Amino acid sequence: MRFIQIKTAIFPLVLGLVLLSGCSRDPNVRKQKYLQSGENYFKKGKFREAIIEFRNAVEIDPRFAAAHYQLARAYMSSRNPQAAFTELQETITLDPKNTDAQLEFASLLLANRQFQPAQTAVKKVLKANPGNAQAHAVLAETLAAARDLPNALSELQTAVTLDPKRVEYYLALETLYLSAGQPANAEATGKKAVENNPASSQAHLALAQYYASQRNAALAEAELKSASALDPHGVNPRLFLGRLYASTGRSQDAEQVYRELKTAAPDDPQAGDARTALQALGAT
Repeated sequence: MRFIQIKTAIFPLVLGLVLLSGCSRDPNVRKQKYLQSGENYFKKGKFREAIIEFRNAVEIDPRFAAAHYQLARAYMSSRNPQAAFTELQETITLDPKNTDAQLEFASLLLANRQFQPAQTAVKKVLKANPGNAQAHAVLAETLAAARDLPNALSELQTAVTLDPKRVEYYLALETLYLSAGQPANAEATGKKAVENNPASSQAHLALAQYYASQRNAALAEAELKSASALDPHGVNPRLFLGRLYASTGRSQDAEQVYRELKTAAPDDPQAGDARTALQALGAT
């Protein structure tokens, strides 16, 4: 009787171990665990470890599109565009609806100067989703690279209209207007970026760069001060402001900006430029 009771007590434990063992051998469970582990490593900036985990997931299921895509992202972050290209190609084949993968694939084609294939890839996205602002921006980039400025401008204008809060689109459009010899439109675009994104340090910085290119030091200074105020630890606005002061003979003002920068961002590698600038100005 006692033997029967012991067997009855042990049975649930044994069953639980069997079930756990079964789960650990389930390929669907294992591949998802590898994917999640890789994503956790990726978020921490541990790209080498992430690549290993994503590879493990793909080895279990070669048709696991999500793992191929994350592997591509990890390769890009570890500066291996050739491997990323292969994984993005596989992702698109397995999951044609992955818009992000298609646009990143187009960007890599563009980087390899394959303009027509890049445009074809982007146009597939736009055919399915004409309101995709990023797709219009990437298409504009491919057109600009192919020296088709009129159509590139048109695509960027569309991107800005579709997503007026994306400062990067304004910056690209402003740059393109300058390349096309249209400074008035470039200024209007920069102002629109600030108007629609008044709290963006990047928008003010871009407008300042435009004014500096037009040798309007006063307006450039005003925008750089705004950019610096919006980002207390921002390096680029302060570096630019210091250079502006130095180039216009205001050495003391430049020194002050560089000293403030060393305090605002002591651990930023770019802040080393401030020390170099101070030395060039003869300060200690």
